[in-house]
Amino acid sequence: AAGGSYGGGGGGGASKPVPMSRAALAVHEAACQMIDEHRRAWGGSHCVRCAKPVYAMERQLARTHRGDNLIFHKACFRCEDCGTLLRPDSWEVHGDAAALEAGRGALLCRVHFAARVQAEGGNSS
Repeated sequence: AAGGSYGGGGGGGASKPVPMSRAALAVHEAACQMIDEHRRAWGGSHCVRCAKPVYAMERQLARTHRGDNLIFHKACFRCEDCGTLLRPDSWEVHGDAAALEAGRGALLCRVHFAARVQAEGGNSS
């Protein structure tokens, strides 16, 4: 059989890639962009607290009031001051998501968040 079609044949060499139509290329690029946006939105698959990989069964997703998305291990989703495991509706970030990821912010229960805010207000006056 004459060679000339892409991807077929019994030759020993590597097959040539099949050229994509413009429509197929546009769909491919859109899918890649959606995947990249999802990864950026959820911070990849590493825990904000310990920086280790987070697998689906141990994942705790959290969205801040500012719309930042954070990923934690369920065991890492604890108040930094008292160690209490947090619920999705009972936590606050002292600082912002970027500060938390850089180790400058704190994940806190509402009691300790209020205490820190009050202490800062008392120190600044």
